[in-house]
Amino acid sequence: MPLASEQADLPVATVGPRVYGVVDIVRPTRIAGWAIDRSDSAGSVDIDVRREGKLLATVRADRPRRDLERGGVGTGRYGFVCDLDPPIQPGFEFTVTATARTADGTTCELKKAGQKDDARPTELRLVERIFEIVSQSSVPDPVRDLAAAIERIEMVQARLEAALGGMDAPRLPSQTGLWIIAGLSLAVALTSLAIGLASMWLP
Repeated sequence: MPLASEQADLPVATVGPRVYGVVDIVRPTRIAGWAIDRSDSAGSVDIDVRREGKLLATVRADRPRRDLERGGVGTGRYGFVCDLDPPIQPGFEFTVTATARTADGTTCELKKAGQKDDARPTELRLVERIFEIVSQSSVPDPVRDLAAAIERIEMVQARLEAALGGMDAPRLPSQTGLWIIAGLSLAVALTSLAIGLASMWLP
């Protein structure tokens, strides 16, 4: 069932890239558009929908589009729709992308209808680039780092106890020392995480 609100930027059949298409709709719960492989107008391409750079779903661009039929674009069956679950927050539509992919691996990232590569404001392009970098970078995990530190401490403690097994030198209770070191490690990890996040977002 085609979406009545969709309006296509129709391509010229004899010029342009092999794979072409646009994203007509990006809503909190849905992304929709169309794509065509001009070398095989009777076939359909796959659409890889990504959210924050991670593959969310792959859908087939084979839904009928009346606007494409009226425009004489092949069979007109090049539409796609993908539901977004969970929904995206308003203003974060740029975190969702759609890429058309043919059977032989040719790809084309789909732009929003009417959007040119340089049409977006500089501020929006900067925000999108920062978001891309942050989503691809590894964010410190204080819990994981603390668990690894405790494991190393326990190994060292076990070796020391084995080496000093025959000695009667007074020692602090093992659990007390372990918890002190663990607390300090957690404080350092959380401080590092806070400083890293602040340096990315503050001017």
